[in-house]
Amino acid sequence: MAIEDAGALGILLKDIPNDQIAERLDLFQRVRKNRASRVQILSKARVGKEVEVEAEVREWAEDPSILIPTSHQERTMHDYSYDVFAECERILVAHGVAHTVNGDVKTHASTREDGITV
Repeated sequence: MAIEDAGALGILLKDIPNDQIAERLDLFQRVRKNRASRVQILSKARVGKEVEVEAEVREWAEDPSILIPTSHQERTMHDYSYDVFAECERILVAHGVAHTVNGDVKTHASTREDGITV
C-alpha cells in the first residue's frame, strides 16, 4: 500500500501551488481510502477464506458492481491489477483539474499561439 500511496501522492501533488495542497489531499483520500481499506481487510483473511470477509470488504466498494474477491485468484487480480496512476489521472480529469490531449492527461493547461489548449 505504501508504494501505491507514494505513486498517488506523486501524481496528485506534482507541480501544484501551495494553495491547492488541501484540495489534492482530498482527492488522495478519495483515490486511496476505499482500496486501502479493502486490501487491509483482505490481508486478515487466510488464503482460500476470502469469502469470510466479503461483506466487510463490500462496505468499502466504490461501486456495488465492483468485483469483491472471494477466492485467492480473485484476490490476486484485485491486488495486482490495480493501476494507481490511471486512477489518479481519472479523478483529476473528473474534478476538472486536468484534461486529456490525444489520450494523455495534462495537469497544467497552456494555450499555444494558435489558441489551442494543450
